Amino acid sequence: MNNQCENRLKFAGLLLLASFLIAGLVGCAATKQARSVEPSGFLGDYAMLSEGAEGEALLIFINPKGDYPAYSKLQLEPVVIWRRGELKTTDIPKEDLQTVANNFHKLLLREVSQDYEMVSAPGPSTLRVQVALTDIEKSNAAMDTVTSVVPVGLVISGAQEFITGKPAFTGEVSVEVKVTDASTGELLMAAVDQRVGGKTIEASVDNWDDVNQIMELWSKMFRFRLCEQRGDKDCIDPES
Repeated sequence: MNNQCENRLKFAGLLLLASFLIAGLVGCAATKQARSVEPSGFLGDYAMLSEGAEGEALLIFINPKGDYPAYSKLQLEPVVIWRRGELKTTDIPKEDLQTVANNFHKLLLREVSQDYEMVSAPGPSTLRVQVALTDIEKSNAAMDTVTSVVPVGLVISGAQEFITGKPAFTGEVSVEVKVTDASTGELLMAAVDQRVGGKTIEASVDNWDDVNQIMELWSKMFRFRLCEQRGDKDCIDPES
């Protein structure tokens, strides 16, 4: 092989390597944690929350008296989309909101079912998990909610497609999570977080990419936090 061919191959290899590196950087920067978050009212009482440390939710509570290794079952309530107002002029179809709720439920179920027996009713040794996505659109109108309809045991598949490609989200979504003892109602964990997408919002179906990426990360982070509280040694931090 002559020097010219070798140089071309080397150059092509460098281009390929550069493309992988750029793709990796873009993937890592797809979403980031917001600087602050405004509670929506879903949790009711926020007095127990404190500012989270690096790598944690923006606001967090973990009950130090919780016997987390004692829980072997988990009751995952339908995910709620908790809007504090009506949609803006770029209206989001109800079907899209339903899909968002269903997708998040699927992602959460996929993660927590690896560590817990999933149940549909309260009982002993059971965690009850309530989750809401908030701040989808901000306005001053009345409260409104959409709830997922994903049954326990549903086969997990990829994210569903959305009805429209309108610019629905502004690239940032908030979540509120409440974990209690399913039998006694004792509060074990609570968190409020907000993440911001890294993409430019355009009128295409890709507007939902940020939302799906954020929900997938939150699902993995939730499993990681539960793993930490159980004291397991093989917990995988999705942001490490």
